[in-house]
Amino acid sequence: MLRYESAGVFEEVVTYVKPGDHVITCLSAFCGHCEACTTGHPSICDGRETLCRRDQPARLYQEERTVQQFANLSSFAEQMLIHEHALVKIRDDMPRDKAALIGCGVTTGVGAVHNTVKVEVGLTVTVIGMMPYGTKVEIHAADFLKEKKLLGCAMGSNRFRVDMPRYVDFCLAGRLKLDDLLEDHIKLEQVNEAFNASKTGEVARKVIVFNHLV
Repeated sequence: MLRYESAGVFEEVVTYVKPGDHVITCLSAFCGHCEACTTGHPSICDGRETLCRRDQPARLYQEERTVQQFANLSSFAEQMLIHEHALVKIRDDMPRDKAALIGCGVTTGVGAVHNTVKVEVGLTVTVIGMMPYGTKVEIHAADFLKEKKLLGCAMGSNRFRVDMPRYVDFCLAGRLKLDDLLEDHIKLEQVNEAFNASKTGEVARKVIVFNHLV
């Protein structure tokens, strides 16, 4: 079951959230105690302890058949079963359709600017998403003598339990224009058309809404 950008309302009790809390999911689940996590880089934690191990029962089934969980999330569903380290609690007044956008794309792009590069006022940067494997990029070595930098990151070097609530605040304060990314609301059966539209660059994001709830 595909996809990994999602937002919703929590239903079952664990330790971090309670039923009724509004949450955003994130594919960079963290363990909380490895070297990456304890040095402030949870986005590069391999999240191994949050995964469903081979010796454990599968999390999802359809009748008798096991359903594979994409990125340990699988957002194309009315309900999700995920590790608590793969979600963050947010304000109840944040619209869920816009909150879902923060779950990956917004956090990756904004995080690359604020967390990875730490862009200063007045600088110009280019943020490039994931390129196809084997893509070659031409770089002029002399440019680096002018103190230019080329940096890579995973999910915007996020600390998503800190960053995502902050991006929610930015959105509700009018400082993060998520309306410009959200093209339309669709039903699950329209997902293939949405994929085709994104490939051509016609739209940035279409959000699947279940039961017409936003």
